[in-house]
Amino acid sequence: MILLFRRFIAIALVTSSAVAVSAAPASAAGRKFEIKDSNSWSNLHGSISSSRTSATVSGTLVADSTRVTAWGCVSASISGCSLVANQKKLAEYDTRRQGLYAKDFTKTLSKTSGQSVYVRACFTWTQGHGACSGWK
Repeated sequence: MILLFRRFIAIALVTSSAVAVSAAPASAAGRKFEIKDSNSWSNLHGSISSSRTSATVSGTLVADSTRVTAWGCVSASISGCSLVANQKKLAEYDTRRQGLYAKDFTKTLSKTSGQSVYVRACFTWTQGHGACSGWK
């Protein structure tokens, strides 16, 4: 009877451990990024964590008398980010009339296995012209 009870406990522990492992994200790998504007203190920095089916981009827009727009791209390769259909606006912050401010954001994007998520920032200055970074 005691042997049967021990076997039951052992099976219960193995089963509960297997359930806990399978409930965890498959690959919660994260990577950090930082994109700076060479003409001001403005920047975009944060991290991307992803699983097989989604990616979460968390970051901070720092705007110094600038409009900063954060863009995300879901694609199998970085070259696929040139397609507008793969680009998604993550956040935007306009301080062209205010000075230096920061704004946090979090955005989750859907993806499939084999796809990656890339980010870039576009900076527009008070004069109306601007520039975008490359995809990171």
